[in-house]
Amino acid sequence: MRPLATTERPPWMVVSDLDGTILGNADATDRFRQWWYATNIPMYLVYSSGRHYASVGASIREFDLPTPDAVIADVGTDMRAFPSGIPFTEWSSRWWSNWQLDDICAVLDTQPELKPQPLECQSAFKRSYFVQNPPTDWLAKIRHRLRARRLSADLIYSSDRDLDVLPTGANKGSAAEFLAQRWGIPRSRVLVAGDSGNDVSMFVQGFRGIVVGNAQLDLDHLTGPNIYRSIRRFADGVIDGLEFWLERGPAGANAFQKPSHLQRDVASRDVSTEVH
Repeated sequence: MRPLATTERPPWMVVSDLDGTILGNADATDRFRQWWYATNIPMYLVYSSGRHYASVGASIREFDLPTPDAVIADVGTDMRAFPSGIPFTEWSSRWWSNWQLDDICAVLDTQPELKPQPLECQSAFKRSYFVQNPPTDWLAKIRHRLRARRLSADLIYSSDRDLDVLPTGANKGSAAEFLAQRWGIPRSRVLVAGDSGNDVSMFVQGFRGIVVGNAQLDLDHLTGPNIYRSIRRFADGVIDGLEFWLERGPAGANAFQKPSHLQRDVASRDVSTEVH
């Protein structure tokens, strides 16, 4: 985290998805890096991803991303300090008692509309599938099959393709809430950003949310005073949202002022396009 200013106010905490949010447009990612290092407000930084911790770390190095204080990986089921990789064991230990992975696999692996994702996409607390030509009400039927076997799990469907099966209560939002409580940060100072269905849980915790301009239809239903919808795409949308919320923060030592050399024409950010 950035050094704390001499103030009694708690710092902010920024929790952002990676793929399709911080990553996706190289120029926008570069602008986010510049913005982050030019901003002198005390802030924790957390990257939240559906990918494994090692994969997130590889992206941090590959794209020279600002160094986070923690990484939420595997859709919230794995959480570690960065760069040490030390896990928050009090988080992961919550899921051992009621998580019956083998039984869940026995039920779901045989469903014709579900194809298990590659081994590198699986973990001890996450079973991931590609969804292929699903029938009507397929998600409700899968929930019914699990309940019939008295198996407890949360199902997160995103990108019109991916189904993640997680322990009940484990998700990106609850993981962010855990970190905020651990670090003593009130909900009003937690800023979250995302673009797809596995980010929804971050937007329903009472945090201040940023929906980037390229967000998928999964987030269209999100409304309310804590949701900011940027017209800018990828990391430019994250910058836009952070500035929106920080400008509305309390006056004093933590009041936000955009660094003068980062002032730029809005149009220069709105041309972001996805890198294929």
